[in-house]
Amino acid sequence: MNLVKLLNSFVIRNLIWFAGSVVLAFFVWAIAVTQTQGERQIENVQVQYLLDEGLVITSDAPDTVDVFVRAQDSVLQRITRDEIEVVADLRGLPPGQHTVELKADAARGAIVVDISQVRVRVTLEQLEEKFVPVVVNLISDPPTGFQAGEPQLTDNQVLVTGASSAVSAVEAVRINVDLGGQRNPFEDEVRLLPVDANGSPVPNVTLQPATVGVMIDISQREDIREVPVTPNILLNTLPDGYVLTSVEYDPQVLLVSASPDVLAGIPSTFFTMPVSLAGQTTDFEISVPVELPDDELLVMSTQNIRVSVGITALTGSRQFDSVPVEVIGLGADSQAIPIPDVVTVLLTGPQPLLQELSLDDVQVILDVNGLADGNYELMPTVGIGEAELDVSARVLPAEVSVQIITVTPTAEPRRNP
Repeated sequence: MNLVKLLNSFVIRNLIWFAGSVVLAFFVWAIAVTQTQGERQIENVQVQYLLDEGLVITSDAPDTVDVFVRAQDSVLQRITRDEIEVVADLRGLPPGQHTVELKADAARGAIVVDISQVRVRVTLEQLEEKFVPVVVNLISDPPTGFQAGEPQLTDNQVLVTGASSAVSAVEAVRINVDLGGQRNPFEDEVRLLPVDANGSPVPNVTLQPATVGVMIDISQREDIREVPVTPNILLNTLPDGYVLTSVEYDPQVLLVSASPDVLAGIPSTFFTMPVSLAGQTTDFEISVPVELPDDELLVMSTQNIRVSVGITALTGSRQFDSVPVEVIGLGADSQAIPIPDVVTVLLTGPQPLLQELSLDDVQVILDVNGLADGNYELMPTVGIGEAELDVSARVLPAEVSVQIITVTPTAEPRRNP
């Protein structure tokens, strides 16, 4: 009996000590945890909007918010915005304006204590789509004398998707095409722009496809011709001891209109009325009219040419008229048609050397190497024999129009044996 009492007393005392130790350990742990916790502001946490299918948000709802969390210091140092979830649950709500509460949750045992914006006000609209036509807007036309064909599109209709209010406002999708300076067929992939009935852009819609291919044929008009113009400078009227150093004039082409038969018979170059240099010893400018070779020609631009002539007391100048234009760099199956095919060359340099030159010594070269079929405006170069002479050269007109075409060989007929 005494032994049992002794054992019971021993167990009771140890249980009391054990229970006291557990309580003490709990209080120590609670104090330690409380003392090492803190708070941190996590900025720019993404807001997830949960919507029913077929609805879209059209108001300016916030994309991100700031979230305040509480956790142990070791957790606060490692937690990132990707471990915090902020949700606006809009499921089950009809189209219209709604105010919903944001709900946030954090990983790593952190507790969300506050959000910078607790509620958001959103507008829901029905998601719609429709097909609209593609409209081509020509910003500028081809150069005068050239015409554009009907645009050819890879897609004539585009699917517009978005909120019902935005989609209903879209009347068409527009593409802007600039044909200014375009003498060859136009082909490009152009971005689409949704517009309303007034032509104003409509935002917040998506287009499928977002771009279309555009092809526009560019051809030369049969009733209009651009003709190069050359000033008729009377060099023999230049005072002794002076030399012509430059001739600048504008415009360098004259735009004329007539029937195709009349245009077929006009020369490749028009000349101005004679410009006399008598008594001129310094640079001067003069306005002179162009001589028209046919009374049926209608001038569509100004007929007067502004000519700037440079004169200085140098050695001498010489003019070579009707110098053939030589085309180099053509492919084996290509043909080039220069307009004009003969030009005027003004040479300036030592007069004794110029007097020894003949027309055969002067070469006007047009390099078309690497150019595809089409119409081009090129600046020719001048070569003078095989000798290297200290002579400057100027070609009138300064630019030559050239058309490059591929020639298909004609098969010879077979002869019967």
